[in-house]
Amino acid sequence: MATGSTNSANNDGPATSLHRWQHGPDVWYSIMGTGDFITASLCGGTDYDSKLDVYTGDCAALTSVACDDQYCQGNAQVTWLSVAGTAYRIRVHGYQGATGSFTLNVTCAGPPPPPSPANDLCANAYPIACGFQAIGSTVNAGIDGPATDCNGGSVAPDVWYTVTGTGDNIMARLCFFTNYDSKLDVYTGACGALTSVGCNDNYCGDDAQVIWPSVAGTTYLVRVHGFNGATGDYRLQVICNANDFCANAMPIACGGTATGSTAGASMDGPATTCNGGSVAPDYWYSITGTGDNITASLCGGTDYNSKLAIYTGACAALTEVACNDDFCGTNAQVTWASVAGTAYLIRVHGYLGATGNYTLDVTCAGSPPPSVELTCPTSTTVAACQTQTAVTNAFNNWLATASGTAAATAF
Repeated sequence: MATGSTNSANNDGPATSLHRWQHGPDVWYSIMGTGDFITASLCGGTDYDSKLDVYTGDCAALTSVACDDQYCQGNAQVTWLSVAGTAYRIRVHGYQGATGSFTLNVTCAGPPPPPSPANDLCANAYPIACGFQAIGSTVNAGIDGPATDCNGGSVAPDVWYTVTGTGDNIMARLCFFTNYDSKLDVYTGACGALTSVGCNDNYCGDDAQVIWPSVAGTTYLVRVHGFNGATGDYRLQVICNANDFCANAMPIACGGTATGSTAGASMDGPATTCNGGSVAPDYWYSITGTGDNITASLCGGTDYNSKLAIYTGACAALTEVACNDDFCGTNAQVTWASVAGTAYLIRVHGYLGATGNYTLDVTCAGSPPPSVELTCPTSTTVAACQTQTAVTNAFNNWLATASGTAAATAF
């Protein structure tokens, strides 16, 4: 075990890690390979966002062997199969320049036993909390769950986890360091009578990601499996407040409602809205245009001075379509003419940094029907014109009833 600090250290090594991550000030250790698996860990007693890299070779010509960031909620741990008699260099540093105090533990062990996942069965699901990740393998697992995913697609040998709802949006993803064609399903209920919440295949390449609105206190079962029988190694990450970032915008459909709170959220978007006004911590949703008018509203169940902005384009190059503040009291509502097939991003935020609880309602409707006007010719008697006007008014009233849109009064 070694303890120390990188606070006054220099950067002395490659500019990036094996996976192109940025580095920070570093200190170095060396160890001689034993032919066993060697594990270097910063998981105990390290107080900053740490990273580890392992190299062979001379300092001027290093060859990367392994690296890690955030194995244990912000700290690093890495394991590699050493070659007896080979010198390895261990670099202790941090993410994007982070420094602090650390405790480095190094252990050596023989080859690990063959994988036998204890959470192979739904009933033995491992608990996992927001902000944590799990590493494992579905190799040698069985299939213990519905015969299809939520879309009727194929399944594969699976392992199971549970996460407790917080009332926020939760994201489960396999997007990093998963080496097979993976899938995810999320359920509620008992193992023998599961109710599907959502599923995904191929969100990020061949790997899966699911975001869902959780109910505080509800237990969700997360099934890690694969496409058409595929198995392999995975890294499952569980993140709450998932759509705090534009890139993780949560889909919402016409007629949909989403609830949440922007308290504790970050700001991820342009510094001003379309009227040059202020912004605040935000949450993001996405909807695909139908060709109709779409209305996003915070008028019901929102308890702070809220704002809305609508965008198209990539998160790094957004084009604003519309925005609103104070449509209904201090809450926002915006309507725009959508283009069929176009992806729109809905940003829920606030005035001058305000945050709070919100209810977002999204509705879609066709354009209002045209008004019908009647002008009586000069040759028509007054009584005849009044009769024609009454008929036209009745027709307008019928239009209003059928469409929900008030028609103009005929003259």
